[in-house]
Amino acid sequence: MQQESIVESHIHGIAGLYNEGAYTCYLNSVLQLLSNIPKFRNIFFDKNYQEIIIKKYISSCTNTEIDYKLVAVNLIKTLTYQFEKLFVPIWINKYAHTQVFNAISFRRMLGAKHPAFLLPQQQDSDECLRKLVEFIETDIGIENDIEIDLSDEDKETFALLSLDDTCIRSQIIKVNPLLVKIHAQYSYLKNKYSRNYSVLNKMFDLGVLNTITCKNCNTKTFNYVDEISLWIDISSLQMNEDIIEEEIGKMNKENCDASVEKSTDHESKITQIITPTLPTTLANPNINNSEFMQNIIKHGQRRRAVDRIYKKTSYTIENCLEATFKEEIISGRKCDNCKTEADSTKQATIMELPDTLILSLRRYDYMQNKNSTPIKYDAVFDVSPHIDKDIPVDKIGSTRYRLVAVINQYGSLECGHYVCNAFNDQIGKWVHFNDDAV
Repeated sequence: MQQESIVESHIHGIAGLYNEGAYTCYLNSVLQLLSNIPKFRNIFFDKNYQEIIIKKYISSCTNTEIDYKLVAVNLIKTLTYQFEKLFVPIWINKYAHTQVFNAISFRRMLGAKHPAFLLPQQQDSDECLRKLVEFIETDIGIENDIEIDLSDEDKETFALLSLDDTCIRSQIIKVNPLLVKIHAQYSYLKNKYSRNYSVLNKMFDLGVLNTITCKNCNTKTFNYVDEISLWIDISSLQMNEDIIEEEIGKMNKENCDASVEKSTDHESKITQIITPTLPTTLANPNINNSEFMQNIIKHGQRRRAVDRIYKKTSYTIENCLEATFKEEIISGRKCDNCKTEADSTKQATIMELPDTLILSLRRYDYMQNKNSTPIKYDAVFDVSPHIDKDIPVDKIGSTRYRLVAVINQYGSLECGHYVCNAFNDQIGKWVHFNDDAV
């Protein structure tokens, strides 16, 4: 991509965002991602959201006389309005001479709702994305009743499920498992939408059904949840232990060859790198420090071997989804039916698909170590293998998604940088956003 041609043509939607203090790249990347989702962007062009916000504010007023200046002030203070102020000029070229915009007022409004985003430090882009969507849902969300189209016979059975009787539920599962699953979904969404419902729910919410089966009595329970983004734990992509041991052997051979070729002085330096000195704070006369050091060395060798394998290996989004929706074992769970503590299986399946599916690759473990495994993704991929088998095809709709944006993080949690690559639907090309550089 040639930056000169972009600047000269002033293409819609192509503009950089200043990195305020060199730590707001996470926010800039999220804003560019959302900006390039057409359905999300259109919210701020039709401006129907303003009517919703105004009506909500007026209905909350206790005074009989409405102060419309306060109504306007309330609208301006919403994060949704700040989105409009930022997005619309970028996409309609209101300021054609400007190719870099400042999101400082947007960030201040966001920080007022979530103070962590005002701190002079890097934040997680996925958390930022979730918070932004949640705040807009709060701005434009309204109470909403859920209606389910059921036959008269199913309505009677559906009412029995509300009794929360394990025996009745078990009998219904045998003859009509889909109805029980729909009831689990209905119970969750009824509680959620009675407080807040907006167009963003259909746009982003992925509905996942967790089926838990007791291995002792085979009783099934269903738990429905929805998420703005699907977390994919890269560490669940397990590799064969034999492959790791083989790689460690290669590393040891390479180190041995290096020590033979180099001088004794250089060999000692290599040894110091491979075998770190035991810190005095860890020295303990009650333990075998030699054995302790060997365990540290083995752990370090294994980590380096795994990292080397990851660099030579690549996975696909399909591999990630398979690992995410793989059956799990829950140990020692108490069953509500047989009242015993026994192992259970947990199987997650997709019950409701959003218009826009957001996948979040969890590359950091609890020790803040980063897994840099390359993940390949096609322009179009299908999630049909993970749809619940009882959901009719006509109800779930299309299961194919086209890639429209990717956020990448380079570096570590302490010192890293976020960039965004997004597909511009106006020109049919991918654009690389790196703060103010496009």
